Amino acid sequence: TVSFYSTDLAGNVEEVKTAEVKIDQTAPETISNANAEWHEEFMVELTSTDDKAGVKTPFYSVNGAEFKEGSSFVVTEDGINTISYYSVDKAGNTEEAKMAEVKIDKSAPETVSNADDEWHQEFTVELTATDDKITVAKTFYSVNGAEFAEGTSFTINEDGINKIEFYSVNKAGGVEEVKTAEVKIDRMAPKTEASESADWQKEAVIELTATDDKSGVDQTFFSVNGSDYTEGTSVTVTEAGVNVVSFYSVDKVGNKEEVKTFEVSIDGIAPETTSNANDEWYQEFAVELTATDEHSGVAQTFYSV
Repeated sequence: TVSFYSTDLAGNVEEVKTAEVKIDQTAPETISNANAEWHEEFMVELTSTDDKAGVKTPFYSVNGAEFKEGSSFVVTEDGINTISYYSVDKAGNTEEAKMAEVKIDKSAPETVSNADDEWHQEFTVELTATDDKITVAKTFYSVNGAEFAEGTSFTINEDGINKIEFYSVNKAGGVEEVKTAEVKIDRMAPKTEASESADWQKEAVIELTATDDKSGVDQTFFSVNGSDYTEGTSVTVTEAGVNVVSFYSVDKVGNKEEVKTFEVSIDGIAPETTSNANDEWYQEFAVELTATDEHSGVAQTFYSV
């Protein structure tokens, strides 16, 4: 407050007058809304205050560029951006420049699965998502066109070739493009057929043929008359009588077929024929031939005189 008056040469004294002179020697104070989080893009807001002259103009610079006038601007450059800013008040006081960081992540996460090209009875899918800037927020998956569910681990046991789809989202909102993979599940046992015959044979060679339309046949086993199972696809049966052959196959993921059985009739012993001829003399004689066979039975008897 300035007070003042004047006097003249005759001694007249003026009444005192007053006036104000406003002095501001303090620079404004500017703050930003920049934070430590990652963003796809970020709108920086500069808030300047000055309790005397008042703020005239805020200025900002991004990554060392020339300062521009403004209190609001968008940062979109991928990576860690350095912003500088200051304000000038109406008295001309200039604030010292301040700095802050704005973290921008414009890239999506990367998700990989442990799905492979092998066949399995069941398979637990593990999804691993990474992001080189920010933490992954969520991972989503879908099996065979179902709705996407959140998760990084799930088990598939549906028979056949299953299609899985998956993607991740980071904390900045970056969404990965959907990826796909296949999970092959085989829950069906193989089927084995035998080249069997209902006829009696001197010996039999049985061929076992196994098929599996998914993982493929791994091994075939057989047993004859209750013996220990042997691996193989060709069975030779020579024991006289009715033989029981048991067999099954296993596929490459461990599915085991139920045991099948059939009978093989083997007769390697010739029939036995006797006659009623004796050491006596006769005018004529009716020869009677009697043939027996304990397995396949007599088919025909022949004689010559």
